[in-house]
Amino acid sequence: MILLDTNIVIAYFEGDDRINTWLSLQRTRDEMLCISIVSVTELLSFPDSTDEQLQLIERWIKTSIWILPIDERIAIHAGELCRKSRLKTADALIAATATQNRAALATRDKDFKKLKDLNLIDL
Repeated sequence: MILLDTNIVIAYFEGDDRINTWLSLQRTRDEMLCISIVSVTELLSFPDSTDEQLQLIERWIKTSIWILPIDERIAIHAGELCRKSRLKTADALIAATATQNRAALATRDKDFKKLKDLNLIDL
């Protein structure tokens, strides 16, 4: 299982060739791709998004990707990550979601490198 960080999804929607090629490869390997519920909020929160962009993202969320929820154990783990590693809350929730679900985290965010327990795919 691979959890896609929000920045990977944004790169996908922006047509980033490297990300699109990598995602296609993962799909041919039948890799389970998912995002955190936090990414749903982040993806739909950009004030300059057009209605068309938002509809495209919402359709993708509903039909093309698994959404992992936040539960109590993820929230507790995220709190620890915020406190110990000084991650922003959203990043800590995404990292905790990956860790607690035993998923690798695909990201371009260098802040995650300081987390030793995180299986990181640095794109």
